[in-house]
Amino acid sequence: MDNKKVNSKKTLAALCVLASVIAFGSMAACTNTRTHKDRDKGNSNSHNSSVDGGDNLGGNSGDNASGGSGNNGGNGNNGGNGGNGGGNAEHTHVWSAWSTTPATCKNEGKKTRSCDGCGDVEEQKIEKLPHTYSTTECTVCHTPLVASNGLTFSFSEVNKSYSVSLLYCKAEEIVIPATYEGLPVVYVNGSLYDKTTNSIGLNTTTKHIYIPEGVKNFEFSSGYEAVESISLPSTIEKIPKQGLMFVGMDTFTTIYYGGTVQEWIALEKGTMWNHGTLDTVVTSDGVRRNLNGSLKGGIPSLFG
Repeated sequence: MDNKKVNSKKTLAALCVLASVIAFGSMAACTNTRTHKDRDKGNSNSHNSSVDGGDNLGGNSGDNASGGSGNNGGNGNNGGNGGNGGGNAEHTHVWSAWSTTPATCKNEGKKTRSCDGCGDVEEQKIEKLPHTYSTTECTVCHTPLVASNGLTFSFSEVNKSYSVSLLYCKAEEIVIPATYEGLPVVYVNGSLYDKTTNSIGLNTTTKHIYIPEGVKNFEFSSGYEAVESISLPSTIEKIPKQGLMFVGMDTFTTIYYGGTVQEWIALEKGTMWNHGTLDTVVTSDGVRRNLNGSLKGGIPSLFG
């Protein structure tokens, strides 16, 4: 009886030990399984991170240089190489000196220059010059002098000469003749004051006014809104006070003077004879002077 009890206890103890071993083995297997899964998951994350890195490299390189592709970035190196391969260096022009074809009263002129590196050509247009008339024709192109329509002439018995009014003349180029009915024109009345309406009119069409040799005096009022240039003769005695002050307030830039540069310098000029937009005087001896800057032609005198 006692032996049976002892054997039973031994058997029970052995079963308990076996159960413990089995339970421990199951726990170890579970732990090992989780470890493998975690490791695989880590490797997967690491792989994904590498791929993502390649995408970013390819994408960023593609942003910075034309031809790069983020889609090629699945392979990080290839994505980077794709980005690096597409860039174009910015070209800076190296221009030659300007070559100038002068303008005349017949043809426009032009200035051209080219880039020594790529061959690109830049061109600037030079507007045609006004006619330079004698008493009958242009001395350059021989276009006959034809007085503009709308001029009004008044005879002076004292001086045996004519004055001319521009009040009703709206030509794009106003051409005043040196003589009228065989007698000289000596005065230009450029006032737009109309006595019949007691008002100052507007001239929005005239761009150039030609005053011929022989004219001694002139005056202009406001109202000339489009005038760009005026030809003045060497025979004028002076530019009166505010003489050109109100001509083409936003457009008037150039005087073509029939005398030499020294004659222009010596010409009497009244106070406030010009205004801000007038900046250039071209004289008969080819000197071109910017009133607000440098002198072209080599004569270091002020124009006043």
